[in-house]
Amino acid sequence: MQEAKELLGKRLELPPQLVATHRESELLAAFVYTLLGEGKDAWYAAQHGIQRGLREKSVFIEAVGYIRKAHALLLMEYSDYQGACHAYEKALTLMNTINISRVKAEPYMGLAIVKHMLGDMEAAKKYLALGLQETEQVQDAWMTALILLAEVKINVSQHETAQAKELLIKAQQLFQECGDRNGLMHVLFYQSVIAFQEKSIEQFQSLFQQFPQSCMTNGYHYFLQKKMILGPSNQMIFYELLQYSQQCGSEEHAAIVGLRQFLQAEDSMSYSHDEIQLQLFGSVSLIRGQRKLEDKEWQRDKAKELFVYLYCHRHRFTPKEEIAQALWPERSVESLDRDFKVVLNTLLKVLEPQRHARQDSLFIQRKNNMYQLQHISFLQIDVERFHYYFHLGMEEFDPELSNEWLQLALASYTDALYAEKKQLDWLTQDREKLQYLYIEVLERLAQNATRQQQYKKTIGYAERMVREDPLWEEGYRLLMYSHYQLQNRSLALKWYEKCVQQLQQELNTTPMESTMAVYDLIMG
Repeated sequence: MQEAKELLGKRLELPPQLVATHRESELLAAFVYTLLGEGKDAWYAAQHGIQRGLREKSVFIEAVGYIRKAHALLLMEYSDYQGACHAYEKALTLMNTINISRVKAEPYMGLAIVKHMLGDMEAAKKYLALGLQETEQVQDAWMTALILLAEVKINVSQHETAQAKELLIKAQQLFQECGDRNGLMHVLFYQSVIAFQEKSIEQFQSLFQQFPQSCMTNGYHYFLQKKMILGPSNQMIFYELLQYSQQCGSEEHAAIVGLRQFLQAEDSMSYSHDEIQLQLFGSVSLIRGQRKLEDKEWQRDKAKELFVYLYCHRHRFTPKEEIAQALWPERSVESLDRDFKVVLNTLLKVLEPQRHARQDSLFIQRKNNMYQLQHISFLQIDVERFHYYFHLGMEEFDPELSNEWLQLALASYTDALYAEKKQLDWLTQDREKLQYLYIEVLERLAQNATRQQQYKKTIGYAERMVREDPLWEEGYRLLMYSHYQLQNRSLALKWYEKCVQQLQQELNTTPMESTMAVYDLIMG
């Protein structure tokens, strides 16, 4: 795979006239990046493919571009399931316009995975059946095997092991006929998971020895490190398998020892298979699997406060005394230690309900009398998602591509950080930093809309900017300029007057030169 990636990289550097099938190189690159779990690179390659399809008026290329884009959105550090669903559906719509069904199996497979992740099992099964129907019509053995793997992935998540085992036998045979070692590695992985779920020690020991051996021998390390379309929904499963291997008692094979070292798995930790999502914008909430914890399961609001405090100070070990003073500023020193222990234990039970009392916590590490939140990549935190898409959007110069990332950032910021606790002094600085970034997102979206001469959109974003911060001068400039471009000079001047008034009242100052330049433009 890595060799294929390097060859395609060189090919994409060549002028189009030197490569006979250059128009499809981007789509092939997107596919290779997808197989390697490189979501961002796959997304950009797919976008180039879509643009090429539009330029060359090739509906087929455009449709395949949307399939690759959808795959990429599933592989981002913070998956965009709704965006992927839309892209798969767009691809199918385009294919229907040119009566092409031979590549419909791939988006059907993708939709099955997306619907499963969104909890719609009925739709997932429908799309699996449609995908297999397409591959059987054209006798595409390899694609059939991939769809069978998708079905196995879904069955395993539902603990439907009997059906999954039958499907794996078929997939294994097809991958062997195709000579696909990567596919066979996937089969070994899911066979190991099933043996683990069924607590079949003898089978597990044999299969789980072969799986890491296949990964390491064939250079499939990325399967263990990155999201994969047909890989596990939660990468915590690798640590669970290693833990179970140790519990089985016998001496571990060198390949398993190598896997343990590669993943830096710790024997004293407790690993959970449940995917955890944490929402810190607005009201703090935790979703385990697909179930949101009720407030009574947190037992104490202070457990939420403790998590937010540790998250805001995640880059360092924080002394217990510092945390306790922040959470209980009015309490006596004697009661702080007791209160802290009670709340910490409550939080640990919320984050790791399966952890035994003597086991180390995976997420909250203790060093002497200091604590630090760790392994947050296993906690899908909305603030982290916001940061992730914020940076992608701000780094992208092309307004259309930048907008796609920034809209995802915007969707993540649903309210201020821990908005239900506005009186917490220790949270003010972090809350204001995030608010500042949120306004920067709105500003860039407004600027992008202006570059695209979409002035009504600019007005919408700019109005949100000045609502969020009435002293954000760029918001007024964009409002003035956009209304002027829409031939509405009176509204443009009203926004200028409001800007002058706000600056005078709050800061006792006048507008910047850049604001005055827009004013001069309006006045002619």
